[in-house]
Amino acid sequence: MKFEQIRGATSIVTYAGVRFLVDPMLAKKFSYPDVPTTINCAKGNPTTELPCPVDELFNVDALLVTHLHFDHFDEAAKQLIPKDIPVIVSNSKDAWFMNDIGFKTVINAQGGVTFKDIKISVTDCEHGDGDPVVHKIFKDKGIDGTAHGFVLESQKEKGAFYLTGDTILYERVFEAIEKFRPYVIAVNAACAQMCPSHSIMMGLDDVRVLCRYVKNISIVATHLDCVSHATVSADSLRAYGKLESLTNLFVPAQKECIEF
Repeated sequence: MKFEQIRGATSIVTYAGVRFLVDPMLAKKFSYPDVPTTINCAKGNPTTELPCPVDELFNVDALLVTHLHFDHFDEAAKQLIPKDIPVIVSNSKDAWFMNDIGFKTVINAQGGVTFKDIKISVTDCEHGDGDPVVHKIFKDKGIDGTAHGFVLESQKEKGAFYLTGDTILYERVFEAIEKFRPYVIAVNAACAQMCPSHSIMMGLDDVRVLCRYVKNISIVATHLDCVSHATVSADSLRAYGKLESLTNLFVPAQKECIEF
């Protein structure tokens, strides 16, 4: 399989010969305001430009969308992505949205589906709803805190690929690892925070614990250097990985493609 980092949570994953565009956030730099109530690292979102012309991203077999927050599927993605590309989502609410905006083929993977001989399963995330402070912020702002991950499985590959999605490290992540036995795991590792000290995705310590828990599994860190409420950068995570001797950690640069 191949993992090509694009920007933030957006990547192109090639698995069993099938290309997936993951969580497309396609707007130009600072198209959206910063995230209020947070420790902001920039004056708007996204915090960087796309590293390539947007049309280059559409040579794929399907979209893989973990949830509908703006940094995973934004207004630019809604407007720019050709609607004949199949889109795979994790629940019926997201499927309804994708149908409503005009996608011709919408696949709800909840409960498990097969796409081009790849088995796709949905996994759970803890994206802040379990934190009473974050839950209250989400509720006050009318934000749905639900997020999911995906697992891809094929006999054509060395093993499963686990895309954790926006989640902190918690018991359901370990359960998914034990169930699916992936050989590559992609983690969203910017340690984004809705307010100080209340993380809604993995950060330095989560990555360290995970890397040492699964020493023989490759860990790819993504969702870095893109959103204003991030507290971990790609450079800081690379330095931390070197300091902690996390030899199974990969932190790709934008447009860098890693083959496993």
